[in-house]
Amino acid sequence: MAGLFFKSQSKLTALQPPAGMVLWIKGGTVLYDGSNYIYRSPDGSGNSNDATQATAINQPLRAAEALNGKDVIRFDGSSDFMTGTMIPNINTSSLDIFIVANGASKAGADYDMLFGIGDYTNGLWIAREQSEQSLYVYNNWEVAHSDLGSLPNTGFDYKIFELWKNNGVSAKIYFNNVQQKIYFNYVQQDTAVFGSFTNAAYYIGYGGFPYQGYYKGDIAEILIYPSALNDTDRAQVGMYLEQMYGVPYIVNKIPTMTSDTAPSGIVTYGHSIPGYEGFKAFDGN
Repeated sequence: MAGLFFKSQSKLTALQPPAGMVLWIKGGTVLYDGSNYIYRSPDGSGNSNDATQATAINQPLRAAEALNGKDVIRFDGSSDFMTGTMIPNINTSSLDIFIVANGASKAGADYDMLFGIGDYTNGLWIAREQSEQSLYVYNNWEVAHSDLGSLPNTGFDYKIFELWKNNGVSAKIYFNNVQQKIYFNYVQQDTAVFGSFTNAAYYIGYGGFPYQGYYKGDIAEILIYPSALNDTDRAQVGMYLEQMYGVPYIVNKIPTMTSDTAPSGIVTYGHSIPGYEGFKAFDGN
């Protein structure tokens, strides 16, 4: 009796982020010496604005296959950092920045730079702030930060950080696509109102003048877009990063409702008064 054997195979198509980045740094493309110390991280955006570090004592380490089998850039928290020149075509009032990073245990009260442009007085900084254990964003003197204790000094797992900054009107901070409540002008709220900042040379892993805080932890990837992406493009970036690094990117399946039945689905509830209809629980506000 003859037998037939069938083998079924499925192939996961490799996702790619949307085109149009103005800066794209990846741990998997770094150039390093025989001891795994990194002297250059090529810019994959097409702008050739590589992050470099020529001084041996300041070079971060290539941590081979440290995250989902992918290489990451490891900063020691005391001297490691990389720099690049002014980013061309960046929009100083509207942009989208994604950073995949974790944080090692580090005590103190410094502003430890993940990524920054210029200095905090007129540039743009994204930093781990140790005294309040949260993510800080400085934008031309204006400051917003995530909830206290959201990034503990004892360390935190890899996250997909995102700063979404829209036309100088509003800004949002996301961890793994979960929008964070932020403190802006000493009030906890959903968004900040950021104006433009001054473009300048950029830093990775270092705070620059006057807060010279060095980052301690790993950075796997940084992507910067010159505008605030729509939800479809944001999801494409997030799903690419999730597939690449195995870090969860949480997608909300509920649409932003404008009525009890639009744009899709039905919101049901027992009672309401004018101005407090049930759909407003899902209107994104």
